[in-house]
Amino acid sequence: IRAASLSEQRSPRPGREGATHHGEGRPDCCGVTLASANLHNSLAAAKQVQYQGRSLGRDQFYRTQFNEAGVHVLGIQEGGSKLASTFNTPVFLRFVAGPAGTGSKQGDVELWVNLKRCWARQGKRQLRPKASDFTVAFKSQRALYVTLRSSWIGIDFLVVHASHSWPQRG
Repeated sequence: IRAASLSEQRSPRPGREGATHHGEGRPDCCGVTLASANLHNSLAAAKQVQYQGRSLGRDQFYRTQFNEAGVHVLGIQEGGSKLASTFNTPVFLRFVAGPAGTGSKQGDVELWVNLKRCWARQGKRQLRPKASDFTVAFKSQRALYVTLRSSWIGIDFLVVHASHSWPQRG
């Protein structure tokens, strides 16, 4: 999915009809690429990718795919995490929902964010979100809701495992 928006506004000053200015702190243009992955389906591919004679591994496989495809945000299902956590590196921010309740052994959904890729431009300046711009609003074993709020962008991300995997009620 590729989304783009312009934040131009009409100038209210007399004599400047038709002129435009950009809202303070808002980008001239913004483009965010979203992707999703099912770990169960892609784990076999990750094991086949070799680096210096060894399997690349899941996390490195996704990081490589992230960069090559130009993805800003990646939602993962069937992540198989053992505990809920947030990993913050200079390049990637990773939210892991983890298991829910006492009967669950593994978490299911994750959200990965590329903090180094340009998300928007304001003149010649490249804009990127900071880790502090993100908040986990809700997490459970099969759903993760994360908000991004900064002076120049606001996006809500919802990562949910397919509903056929949810417990059925009476």
